[in-house]
Amino acid sequence: MDVQVIDTHAHVYPAGYLDRLESVGIPAASTKVARNMQADDTARDMSARLAMMDAARVDIQVLSVSPQLPMVDDRAAAAQACRAVDIEYADIVGAHADRFYAYGAAPLPHAEDAAAEVGYCLDELGFVSDDHDHDHRRRHLSERSTPRSVLRRVGSARCGAVHPSDRLRGFEPDDQWAGSRVGGRCADRG
Repeated sequence: MDVQVIDTHAHVYPAGYLDRLESVGIPAASTKVARNMQADDTARDMSARLAMMDAARVDIQVLSVSPQLPMVDDRAAAAQACRAVDIEYADIVGAHADRFYAYGAAPLPHAEDAAAEVGYCLDELGFVSDDHDHDHRRRHLSERSTPRSVLRRVGSARCGAVHPSDRLRGFEPDDQWAGSRVGGRCADRG
């Protein structure tokens, strides 16, 4: 049985979203690292991304804007920025449903707004989790946002999470390998 390779550590940084972050108070020095790295949502950058995924034999990427999040005091501005990028990610996923899933952006530290946005991302947009589940030092904003639930929601009977650099270094998953790099096996879905 083939193993579906899922890159759970992928970023798309739309330039308009980075501009919005700066407009709500995130320093330009912070967003600079995410610019001009072929990680925009332009047709050119997305085409290059798909070619790189094919070269690394990565079937699916789970997209994340972290760490480029609107962690600002202005509650409304943070919520609006997250909603805007979540909609942009939904558009990307919709255009390439067989290649991308997404983590939702949550406007922390505003807990009520963050919980509402996570619900919107999971229930309305069909995202696999909130953008904070990859950092195991933080608590999950939703029971549906644990690492195991992400693998279940991705929907592969045999799946494995892998960083693309593993593939480029020659790592080849096989039928005996079906789980995340950080441990745990992805059970067959029933």
